Amino acid sequence: MKKITLLFCIMIVQVSLGQTINWSYDIGFQIKPQSPAVASDGTIYIGSEDNTNFHAINSDGTLKWTYALLTDNVYSSASIGSDGTIYVGSKDDYLHAINPDGTQKWKTLVGAGSNVIYSTPALANDGTIYLGSDDDNLYAINPDGTQKWAFLGGANFRGTPSIGSDATIYVGCDDDNLYAINPDGTQKWAFPVGGNIQGGAAIQADGTIIVGVDQGGSAGAVFAVNPDGTQKWSQSIVGRISVCSPALASDGTIYVGTKEGFNMLALNPTDGTQVWEYVMADGVSIINSSPAVGDDGKIYFGSWDDHLYCLNSDGTLDFRVNLNDNIWSSPAIYNGTLYVGSYDNNLYSIDIPSTNLAASDWPMFGRNEQHNSSIDGTLGVEDFNFQDEFKVFYRNGALNITSKDYAGNAQAIIYNTLGQKIKEAKIQFSKSNVEEIPFGESVGLYFVKIVSNENRFTFTKKVVIN
Repeated sequence: MKKITLLFCIMIVQVSLGQTINWSYDIGFQIKPQSPAVASDGTIYIGSEDNTNFHAINSDGTLKWTYALLTDNVYSSASIGSDGTIYVGSKDDYLHAINPDGTQKWKTLVGAGSNVIYSTPALANDGTIYLGSDDDNLYAINPDGTQKWAFLGGANFRGTPSIGSDATIYVGCDDDNLYAINPDGTQKWAFPVGGNIQGGAAIQADGTIIVGVDQGGSAGAVFAVNPDGTQKWSQSIVGRISVCSPALASDGTIYVGTKEGFNMLALNPTDGTQVWEYVMADGVSIINSSPAVGDDGKIYFGSWDDHLYCLNSDGTLDFRVNLNDNIWSSPAIYNGTLYVGSYDNNLYSIDIPSTNLAASDWPMFGRNEQHNSSIDGTLGVEDFNFQDEFKVFYRNGALNITSKDYAGNAQAIIYNTLGQKIKEAKIQFSKSNVEEIPFGESVGLYFVKIVSNENRFTFTKKVVIN
């Protein structure tokens, strides 16, 4: 073990069942619900409870900078905009916008006593930042830091907002409702779930919203809600689902962890029935850590038994790594490396079998390693206009996909309106070419998800066959 005192960084090489801990960085205080945010250059961002510092850490585990203008704790995870700006809420009632070099871009008072420490900012394509608070409001903040609007609910908004393909904002509230809010701040609908939603929602390609619910006592539930606010299905769970957000595999399988149930669950996306459950080895350790799904189907999450777990897609254990204390932090996957925090004050970098996130609709907390929480997945990629880049149309028994400027490998995954995968195909784009995918399905509405080979972006288009 080598300690670099100047950087307060401990470098560790440890092998556990074939997995290597590359390094750990001691931020000096427990890492609780924060999920590391990872920029396109590999920089990792995470907050702390020292009332002062927000950390930027290089991919080799050395300190890049600290932002020392906070005046209270940070429990919120950060999110990263397409220009590299880092957004993070603090118990000081401010939303902070930080430049990639660690200087302050701006900070805005969200509301006196708003206590914006739990909700992670969600980023819309027009640059609007959405953030929940403990003053019962969901706030919309303009890219310059001015307030756009505030939506008043019936209790705290501690859940992280999620943004649909039509820019609708979905967010859970402690008044036992899932809200759908229009981009102008008006209510679209409210769906009662019988408990608190303090995690984020996952959104499927067809617009279905998946949420985990804490219904009190030892009761939990998972709801699938249609975009019009009607129920698609619900599944009662033994064990509250507290701050653990659902994640989706490439085949649509839903993964979510529980508290009193002490297990990680896999649910069928069509009807919510249980596919399998994995119970913690000690039978008493809760799961608050949101799972992250790798491109090889493996599921990663932390537990209060001090271990990071890796499960195979069939629910069997691949490996687990001891990280010395409770793990509440939700892991992030980037370029074959997993980053996660522990109650032992350390941020860990761990080599994993997966090379990247799964090419799914919502593979981790915040949807991607930048935590943009937007279904179209285009944020965090610079200088690329996704709105007009790809066009999809049906002609002569084939789906035709055109790219205006993008060149590179990609994957097209086609879903029906039930969220069932119909077909997938590899695509090689060059500028202005047309890719044809034979498609003999009947008339109707379909969704075509285009995923870059490097998983740097995901974009969903609708196509109608008539």
